[in-house]
Amino acid sequence: MSSPVKKDKPTGTVPTGDQVASQLTMFEAKLSPDQEKLVQKVSQIVQDKTGVQLGANRKAMVNSRIFRRMAKLGMTQPEQYLAHLEKNPEHEVNALISLLTTHHTHFFREFQHLSI
Repeated sequence: MSSPVKKDKPTGTVPTGDQVASQLTMFEAKLSPDQEKLVQKVSQIVQDKTGVQLGANRKAMVNSRIFRRMAKLGMTQPEQYLAHLEKNPEHEVNALISLLTTHHTHFFREFQHLSI
C-alpha cells in the first residue's frame, strides 16, 4: 500500500526573476535567437567595461535582469532594447553594470587589515 503523495502548500509568494533564473542555470537556458543575441551583446559589454565574465552558466540570470530592465523602460522586444542601448550607450552601460555585478564587497574584507 503506497502512501498518498504530499503536495507542497502554496506559499502565496511569486518567485523573483533571480530565483527563477538561478533554478534555470542547472539546465541550458532556451532563449530565442533575438534573446541570445541580446544576452551575448550585453555580456560582452559588461566584460569589456568591468572584466566580469558572464559565461553560458549565467545566461538565464543575464536574460532575466535584461528583461527586468526592459520592462522598466516599457519595452517588450530585444530589438527595442538593442536600439535603445545603441542610442544611449553611456547611461545604459552603467545601468547594465549595476544590474549584473555584485555591489557588496564587505564580505571580502577583514576589517583589522583596513584600520589605520
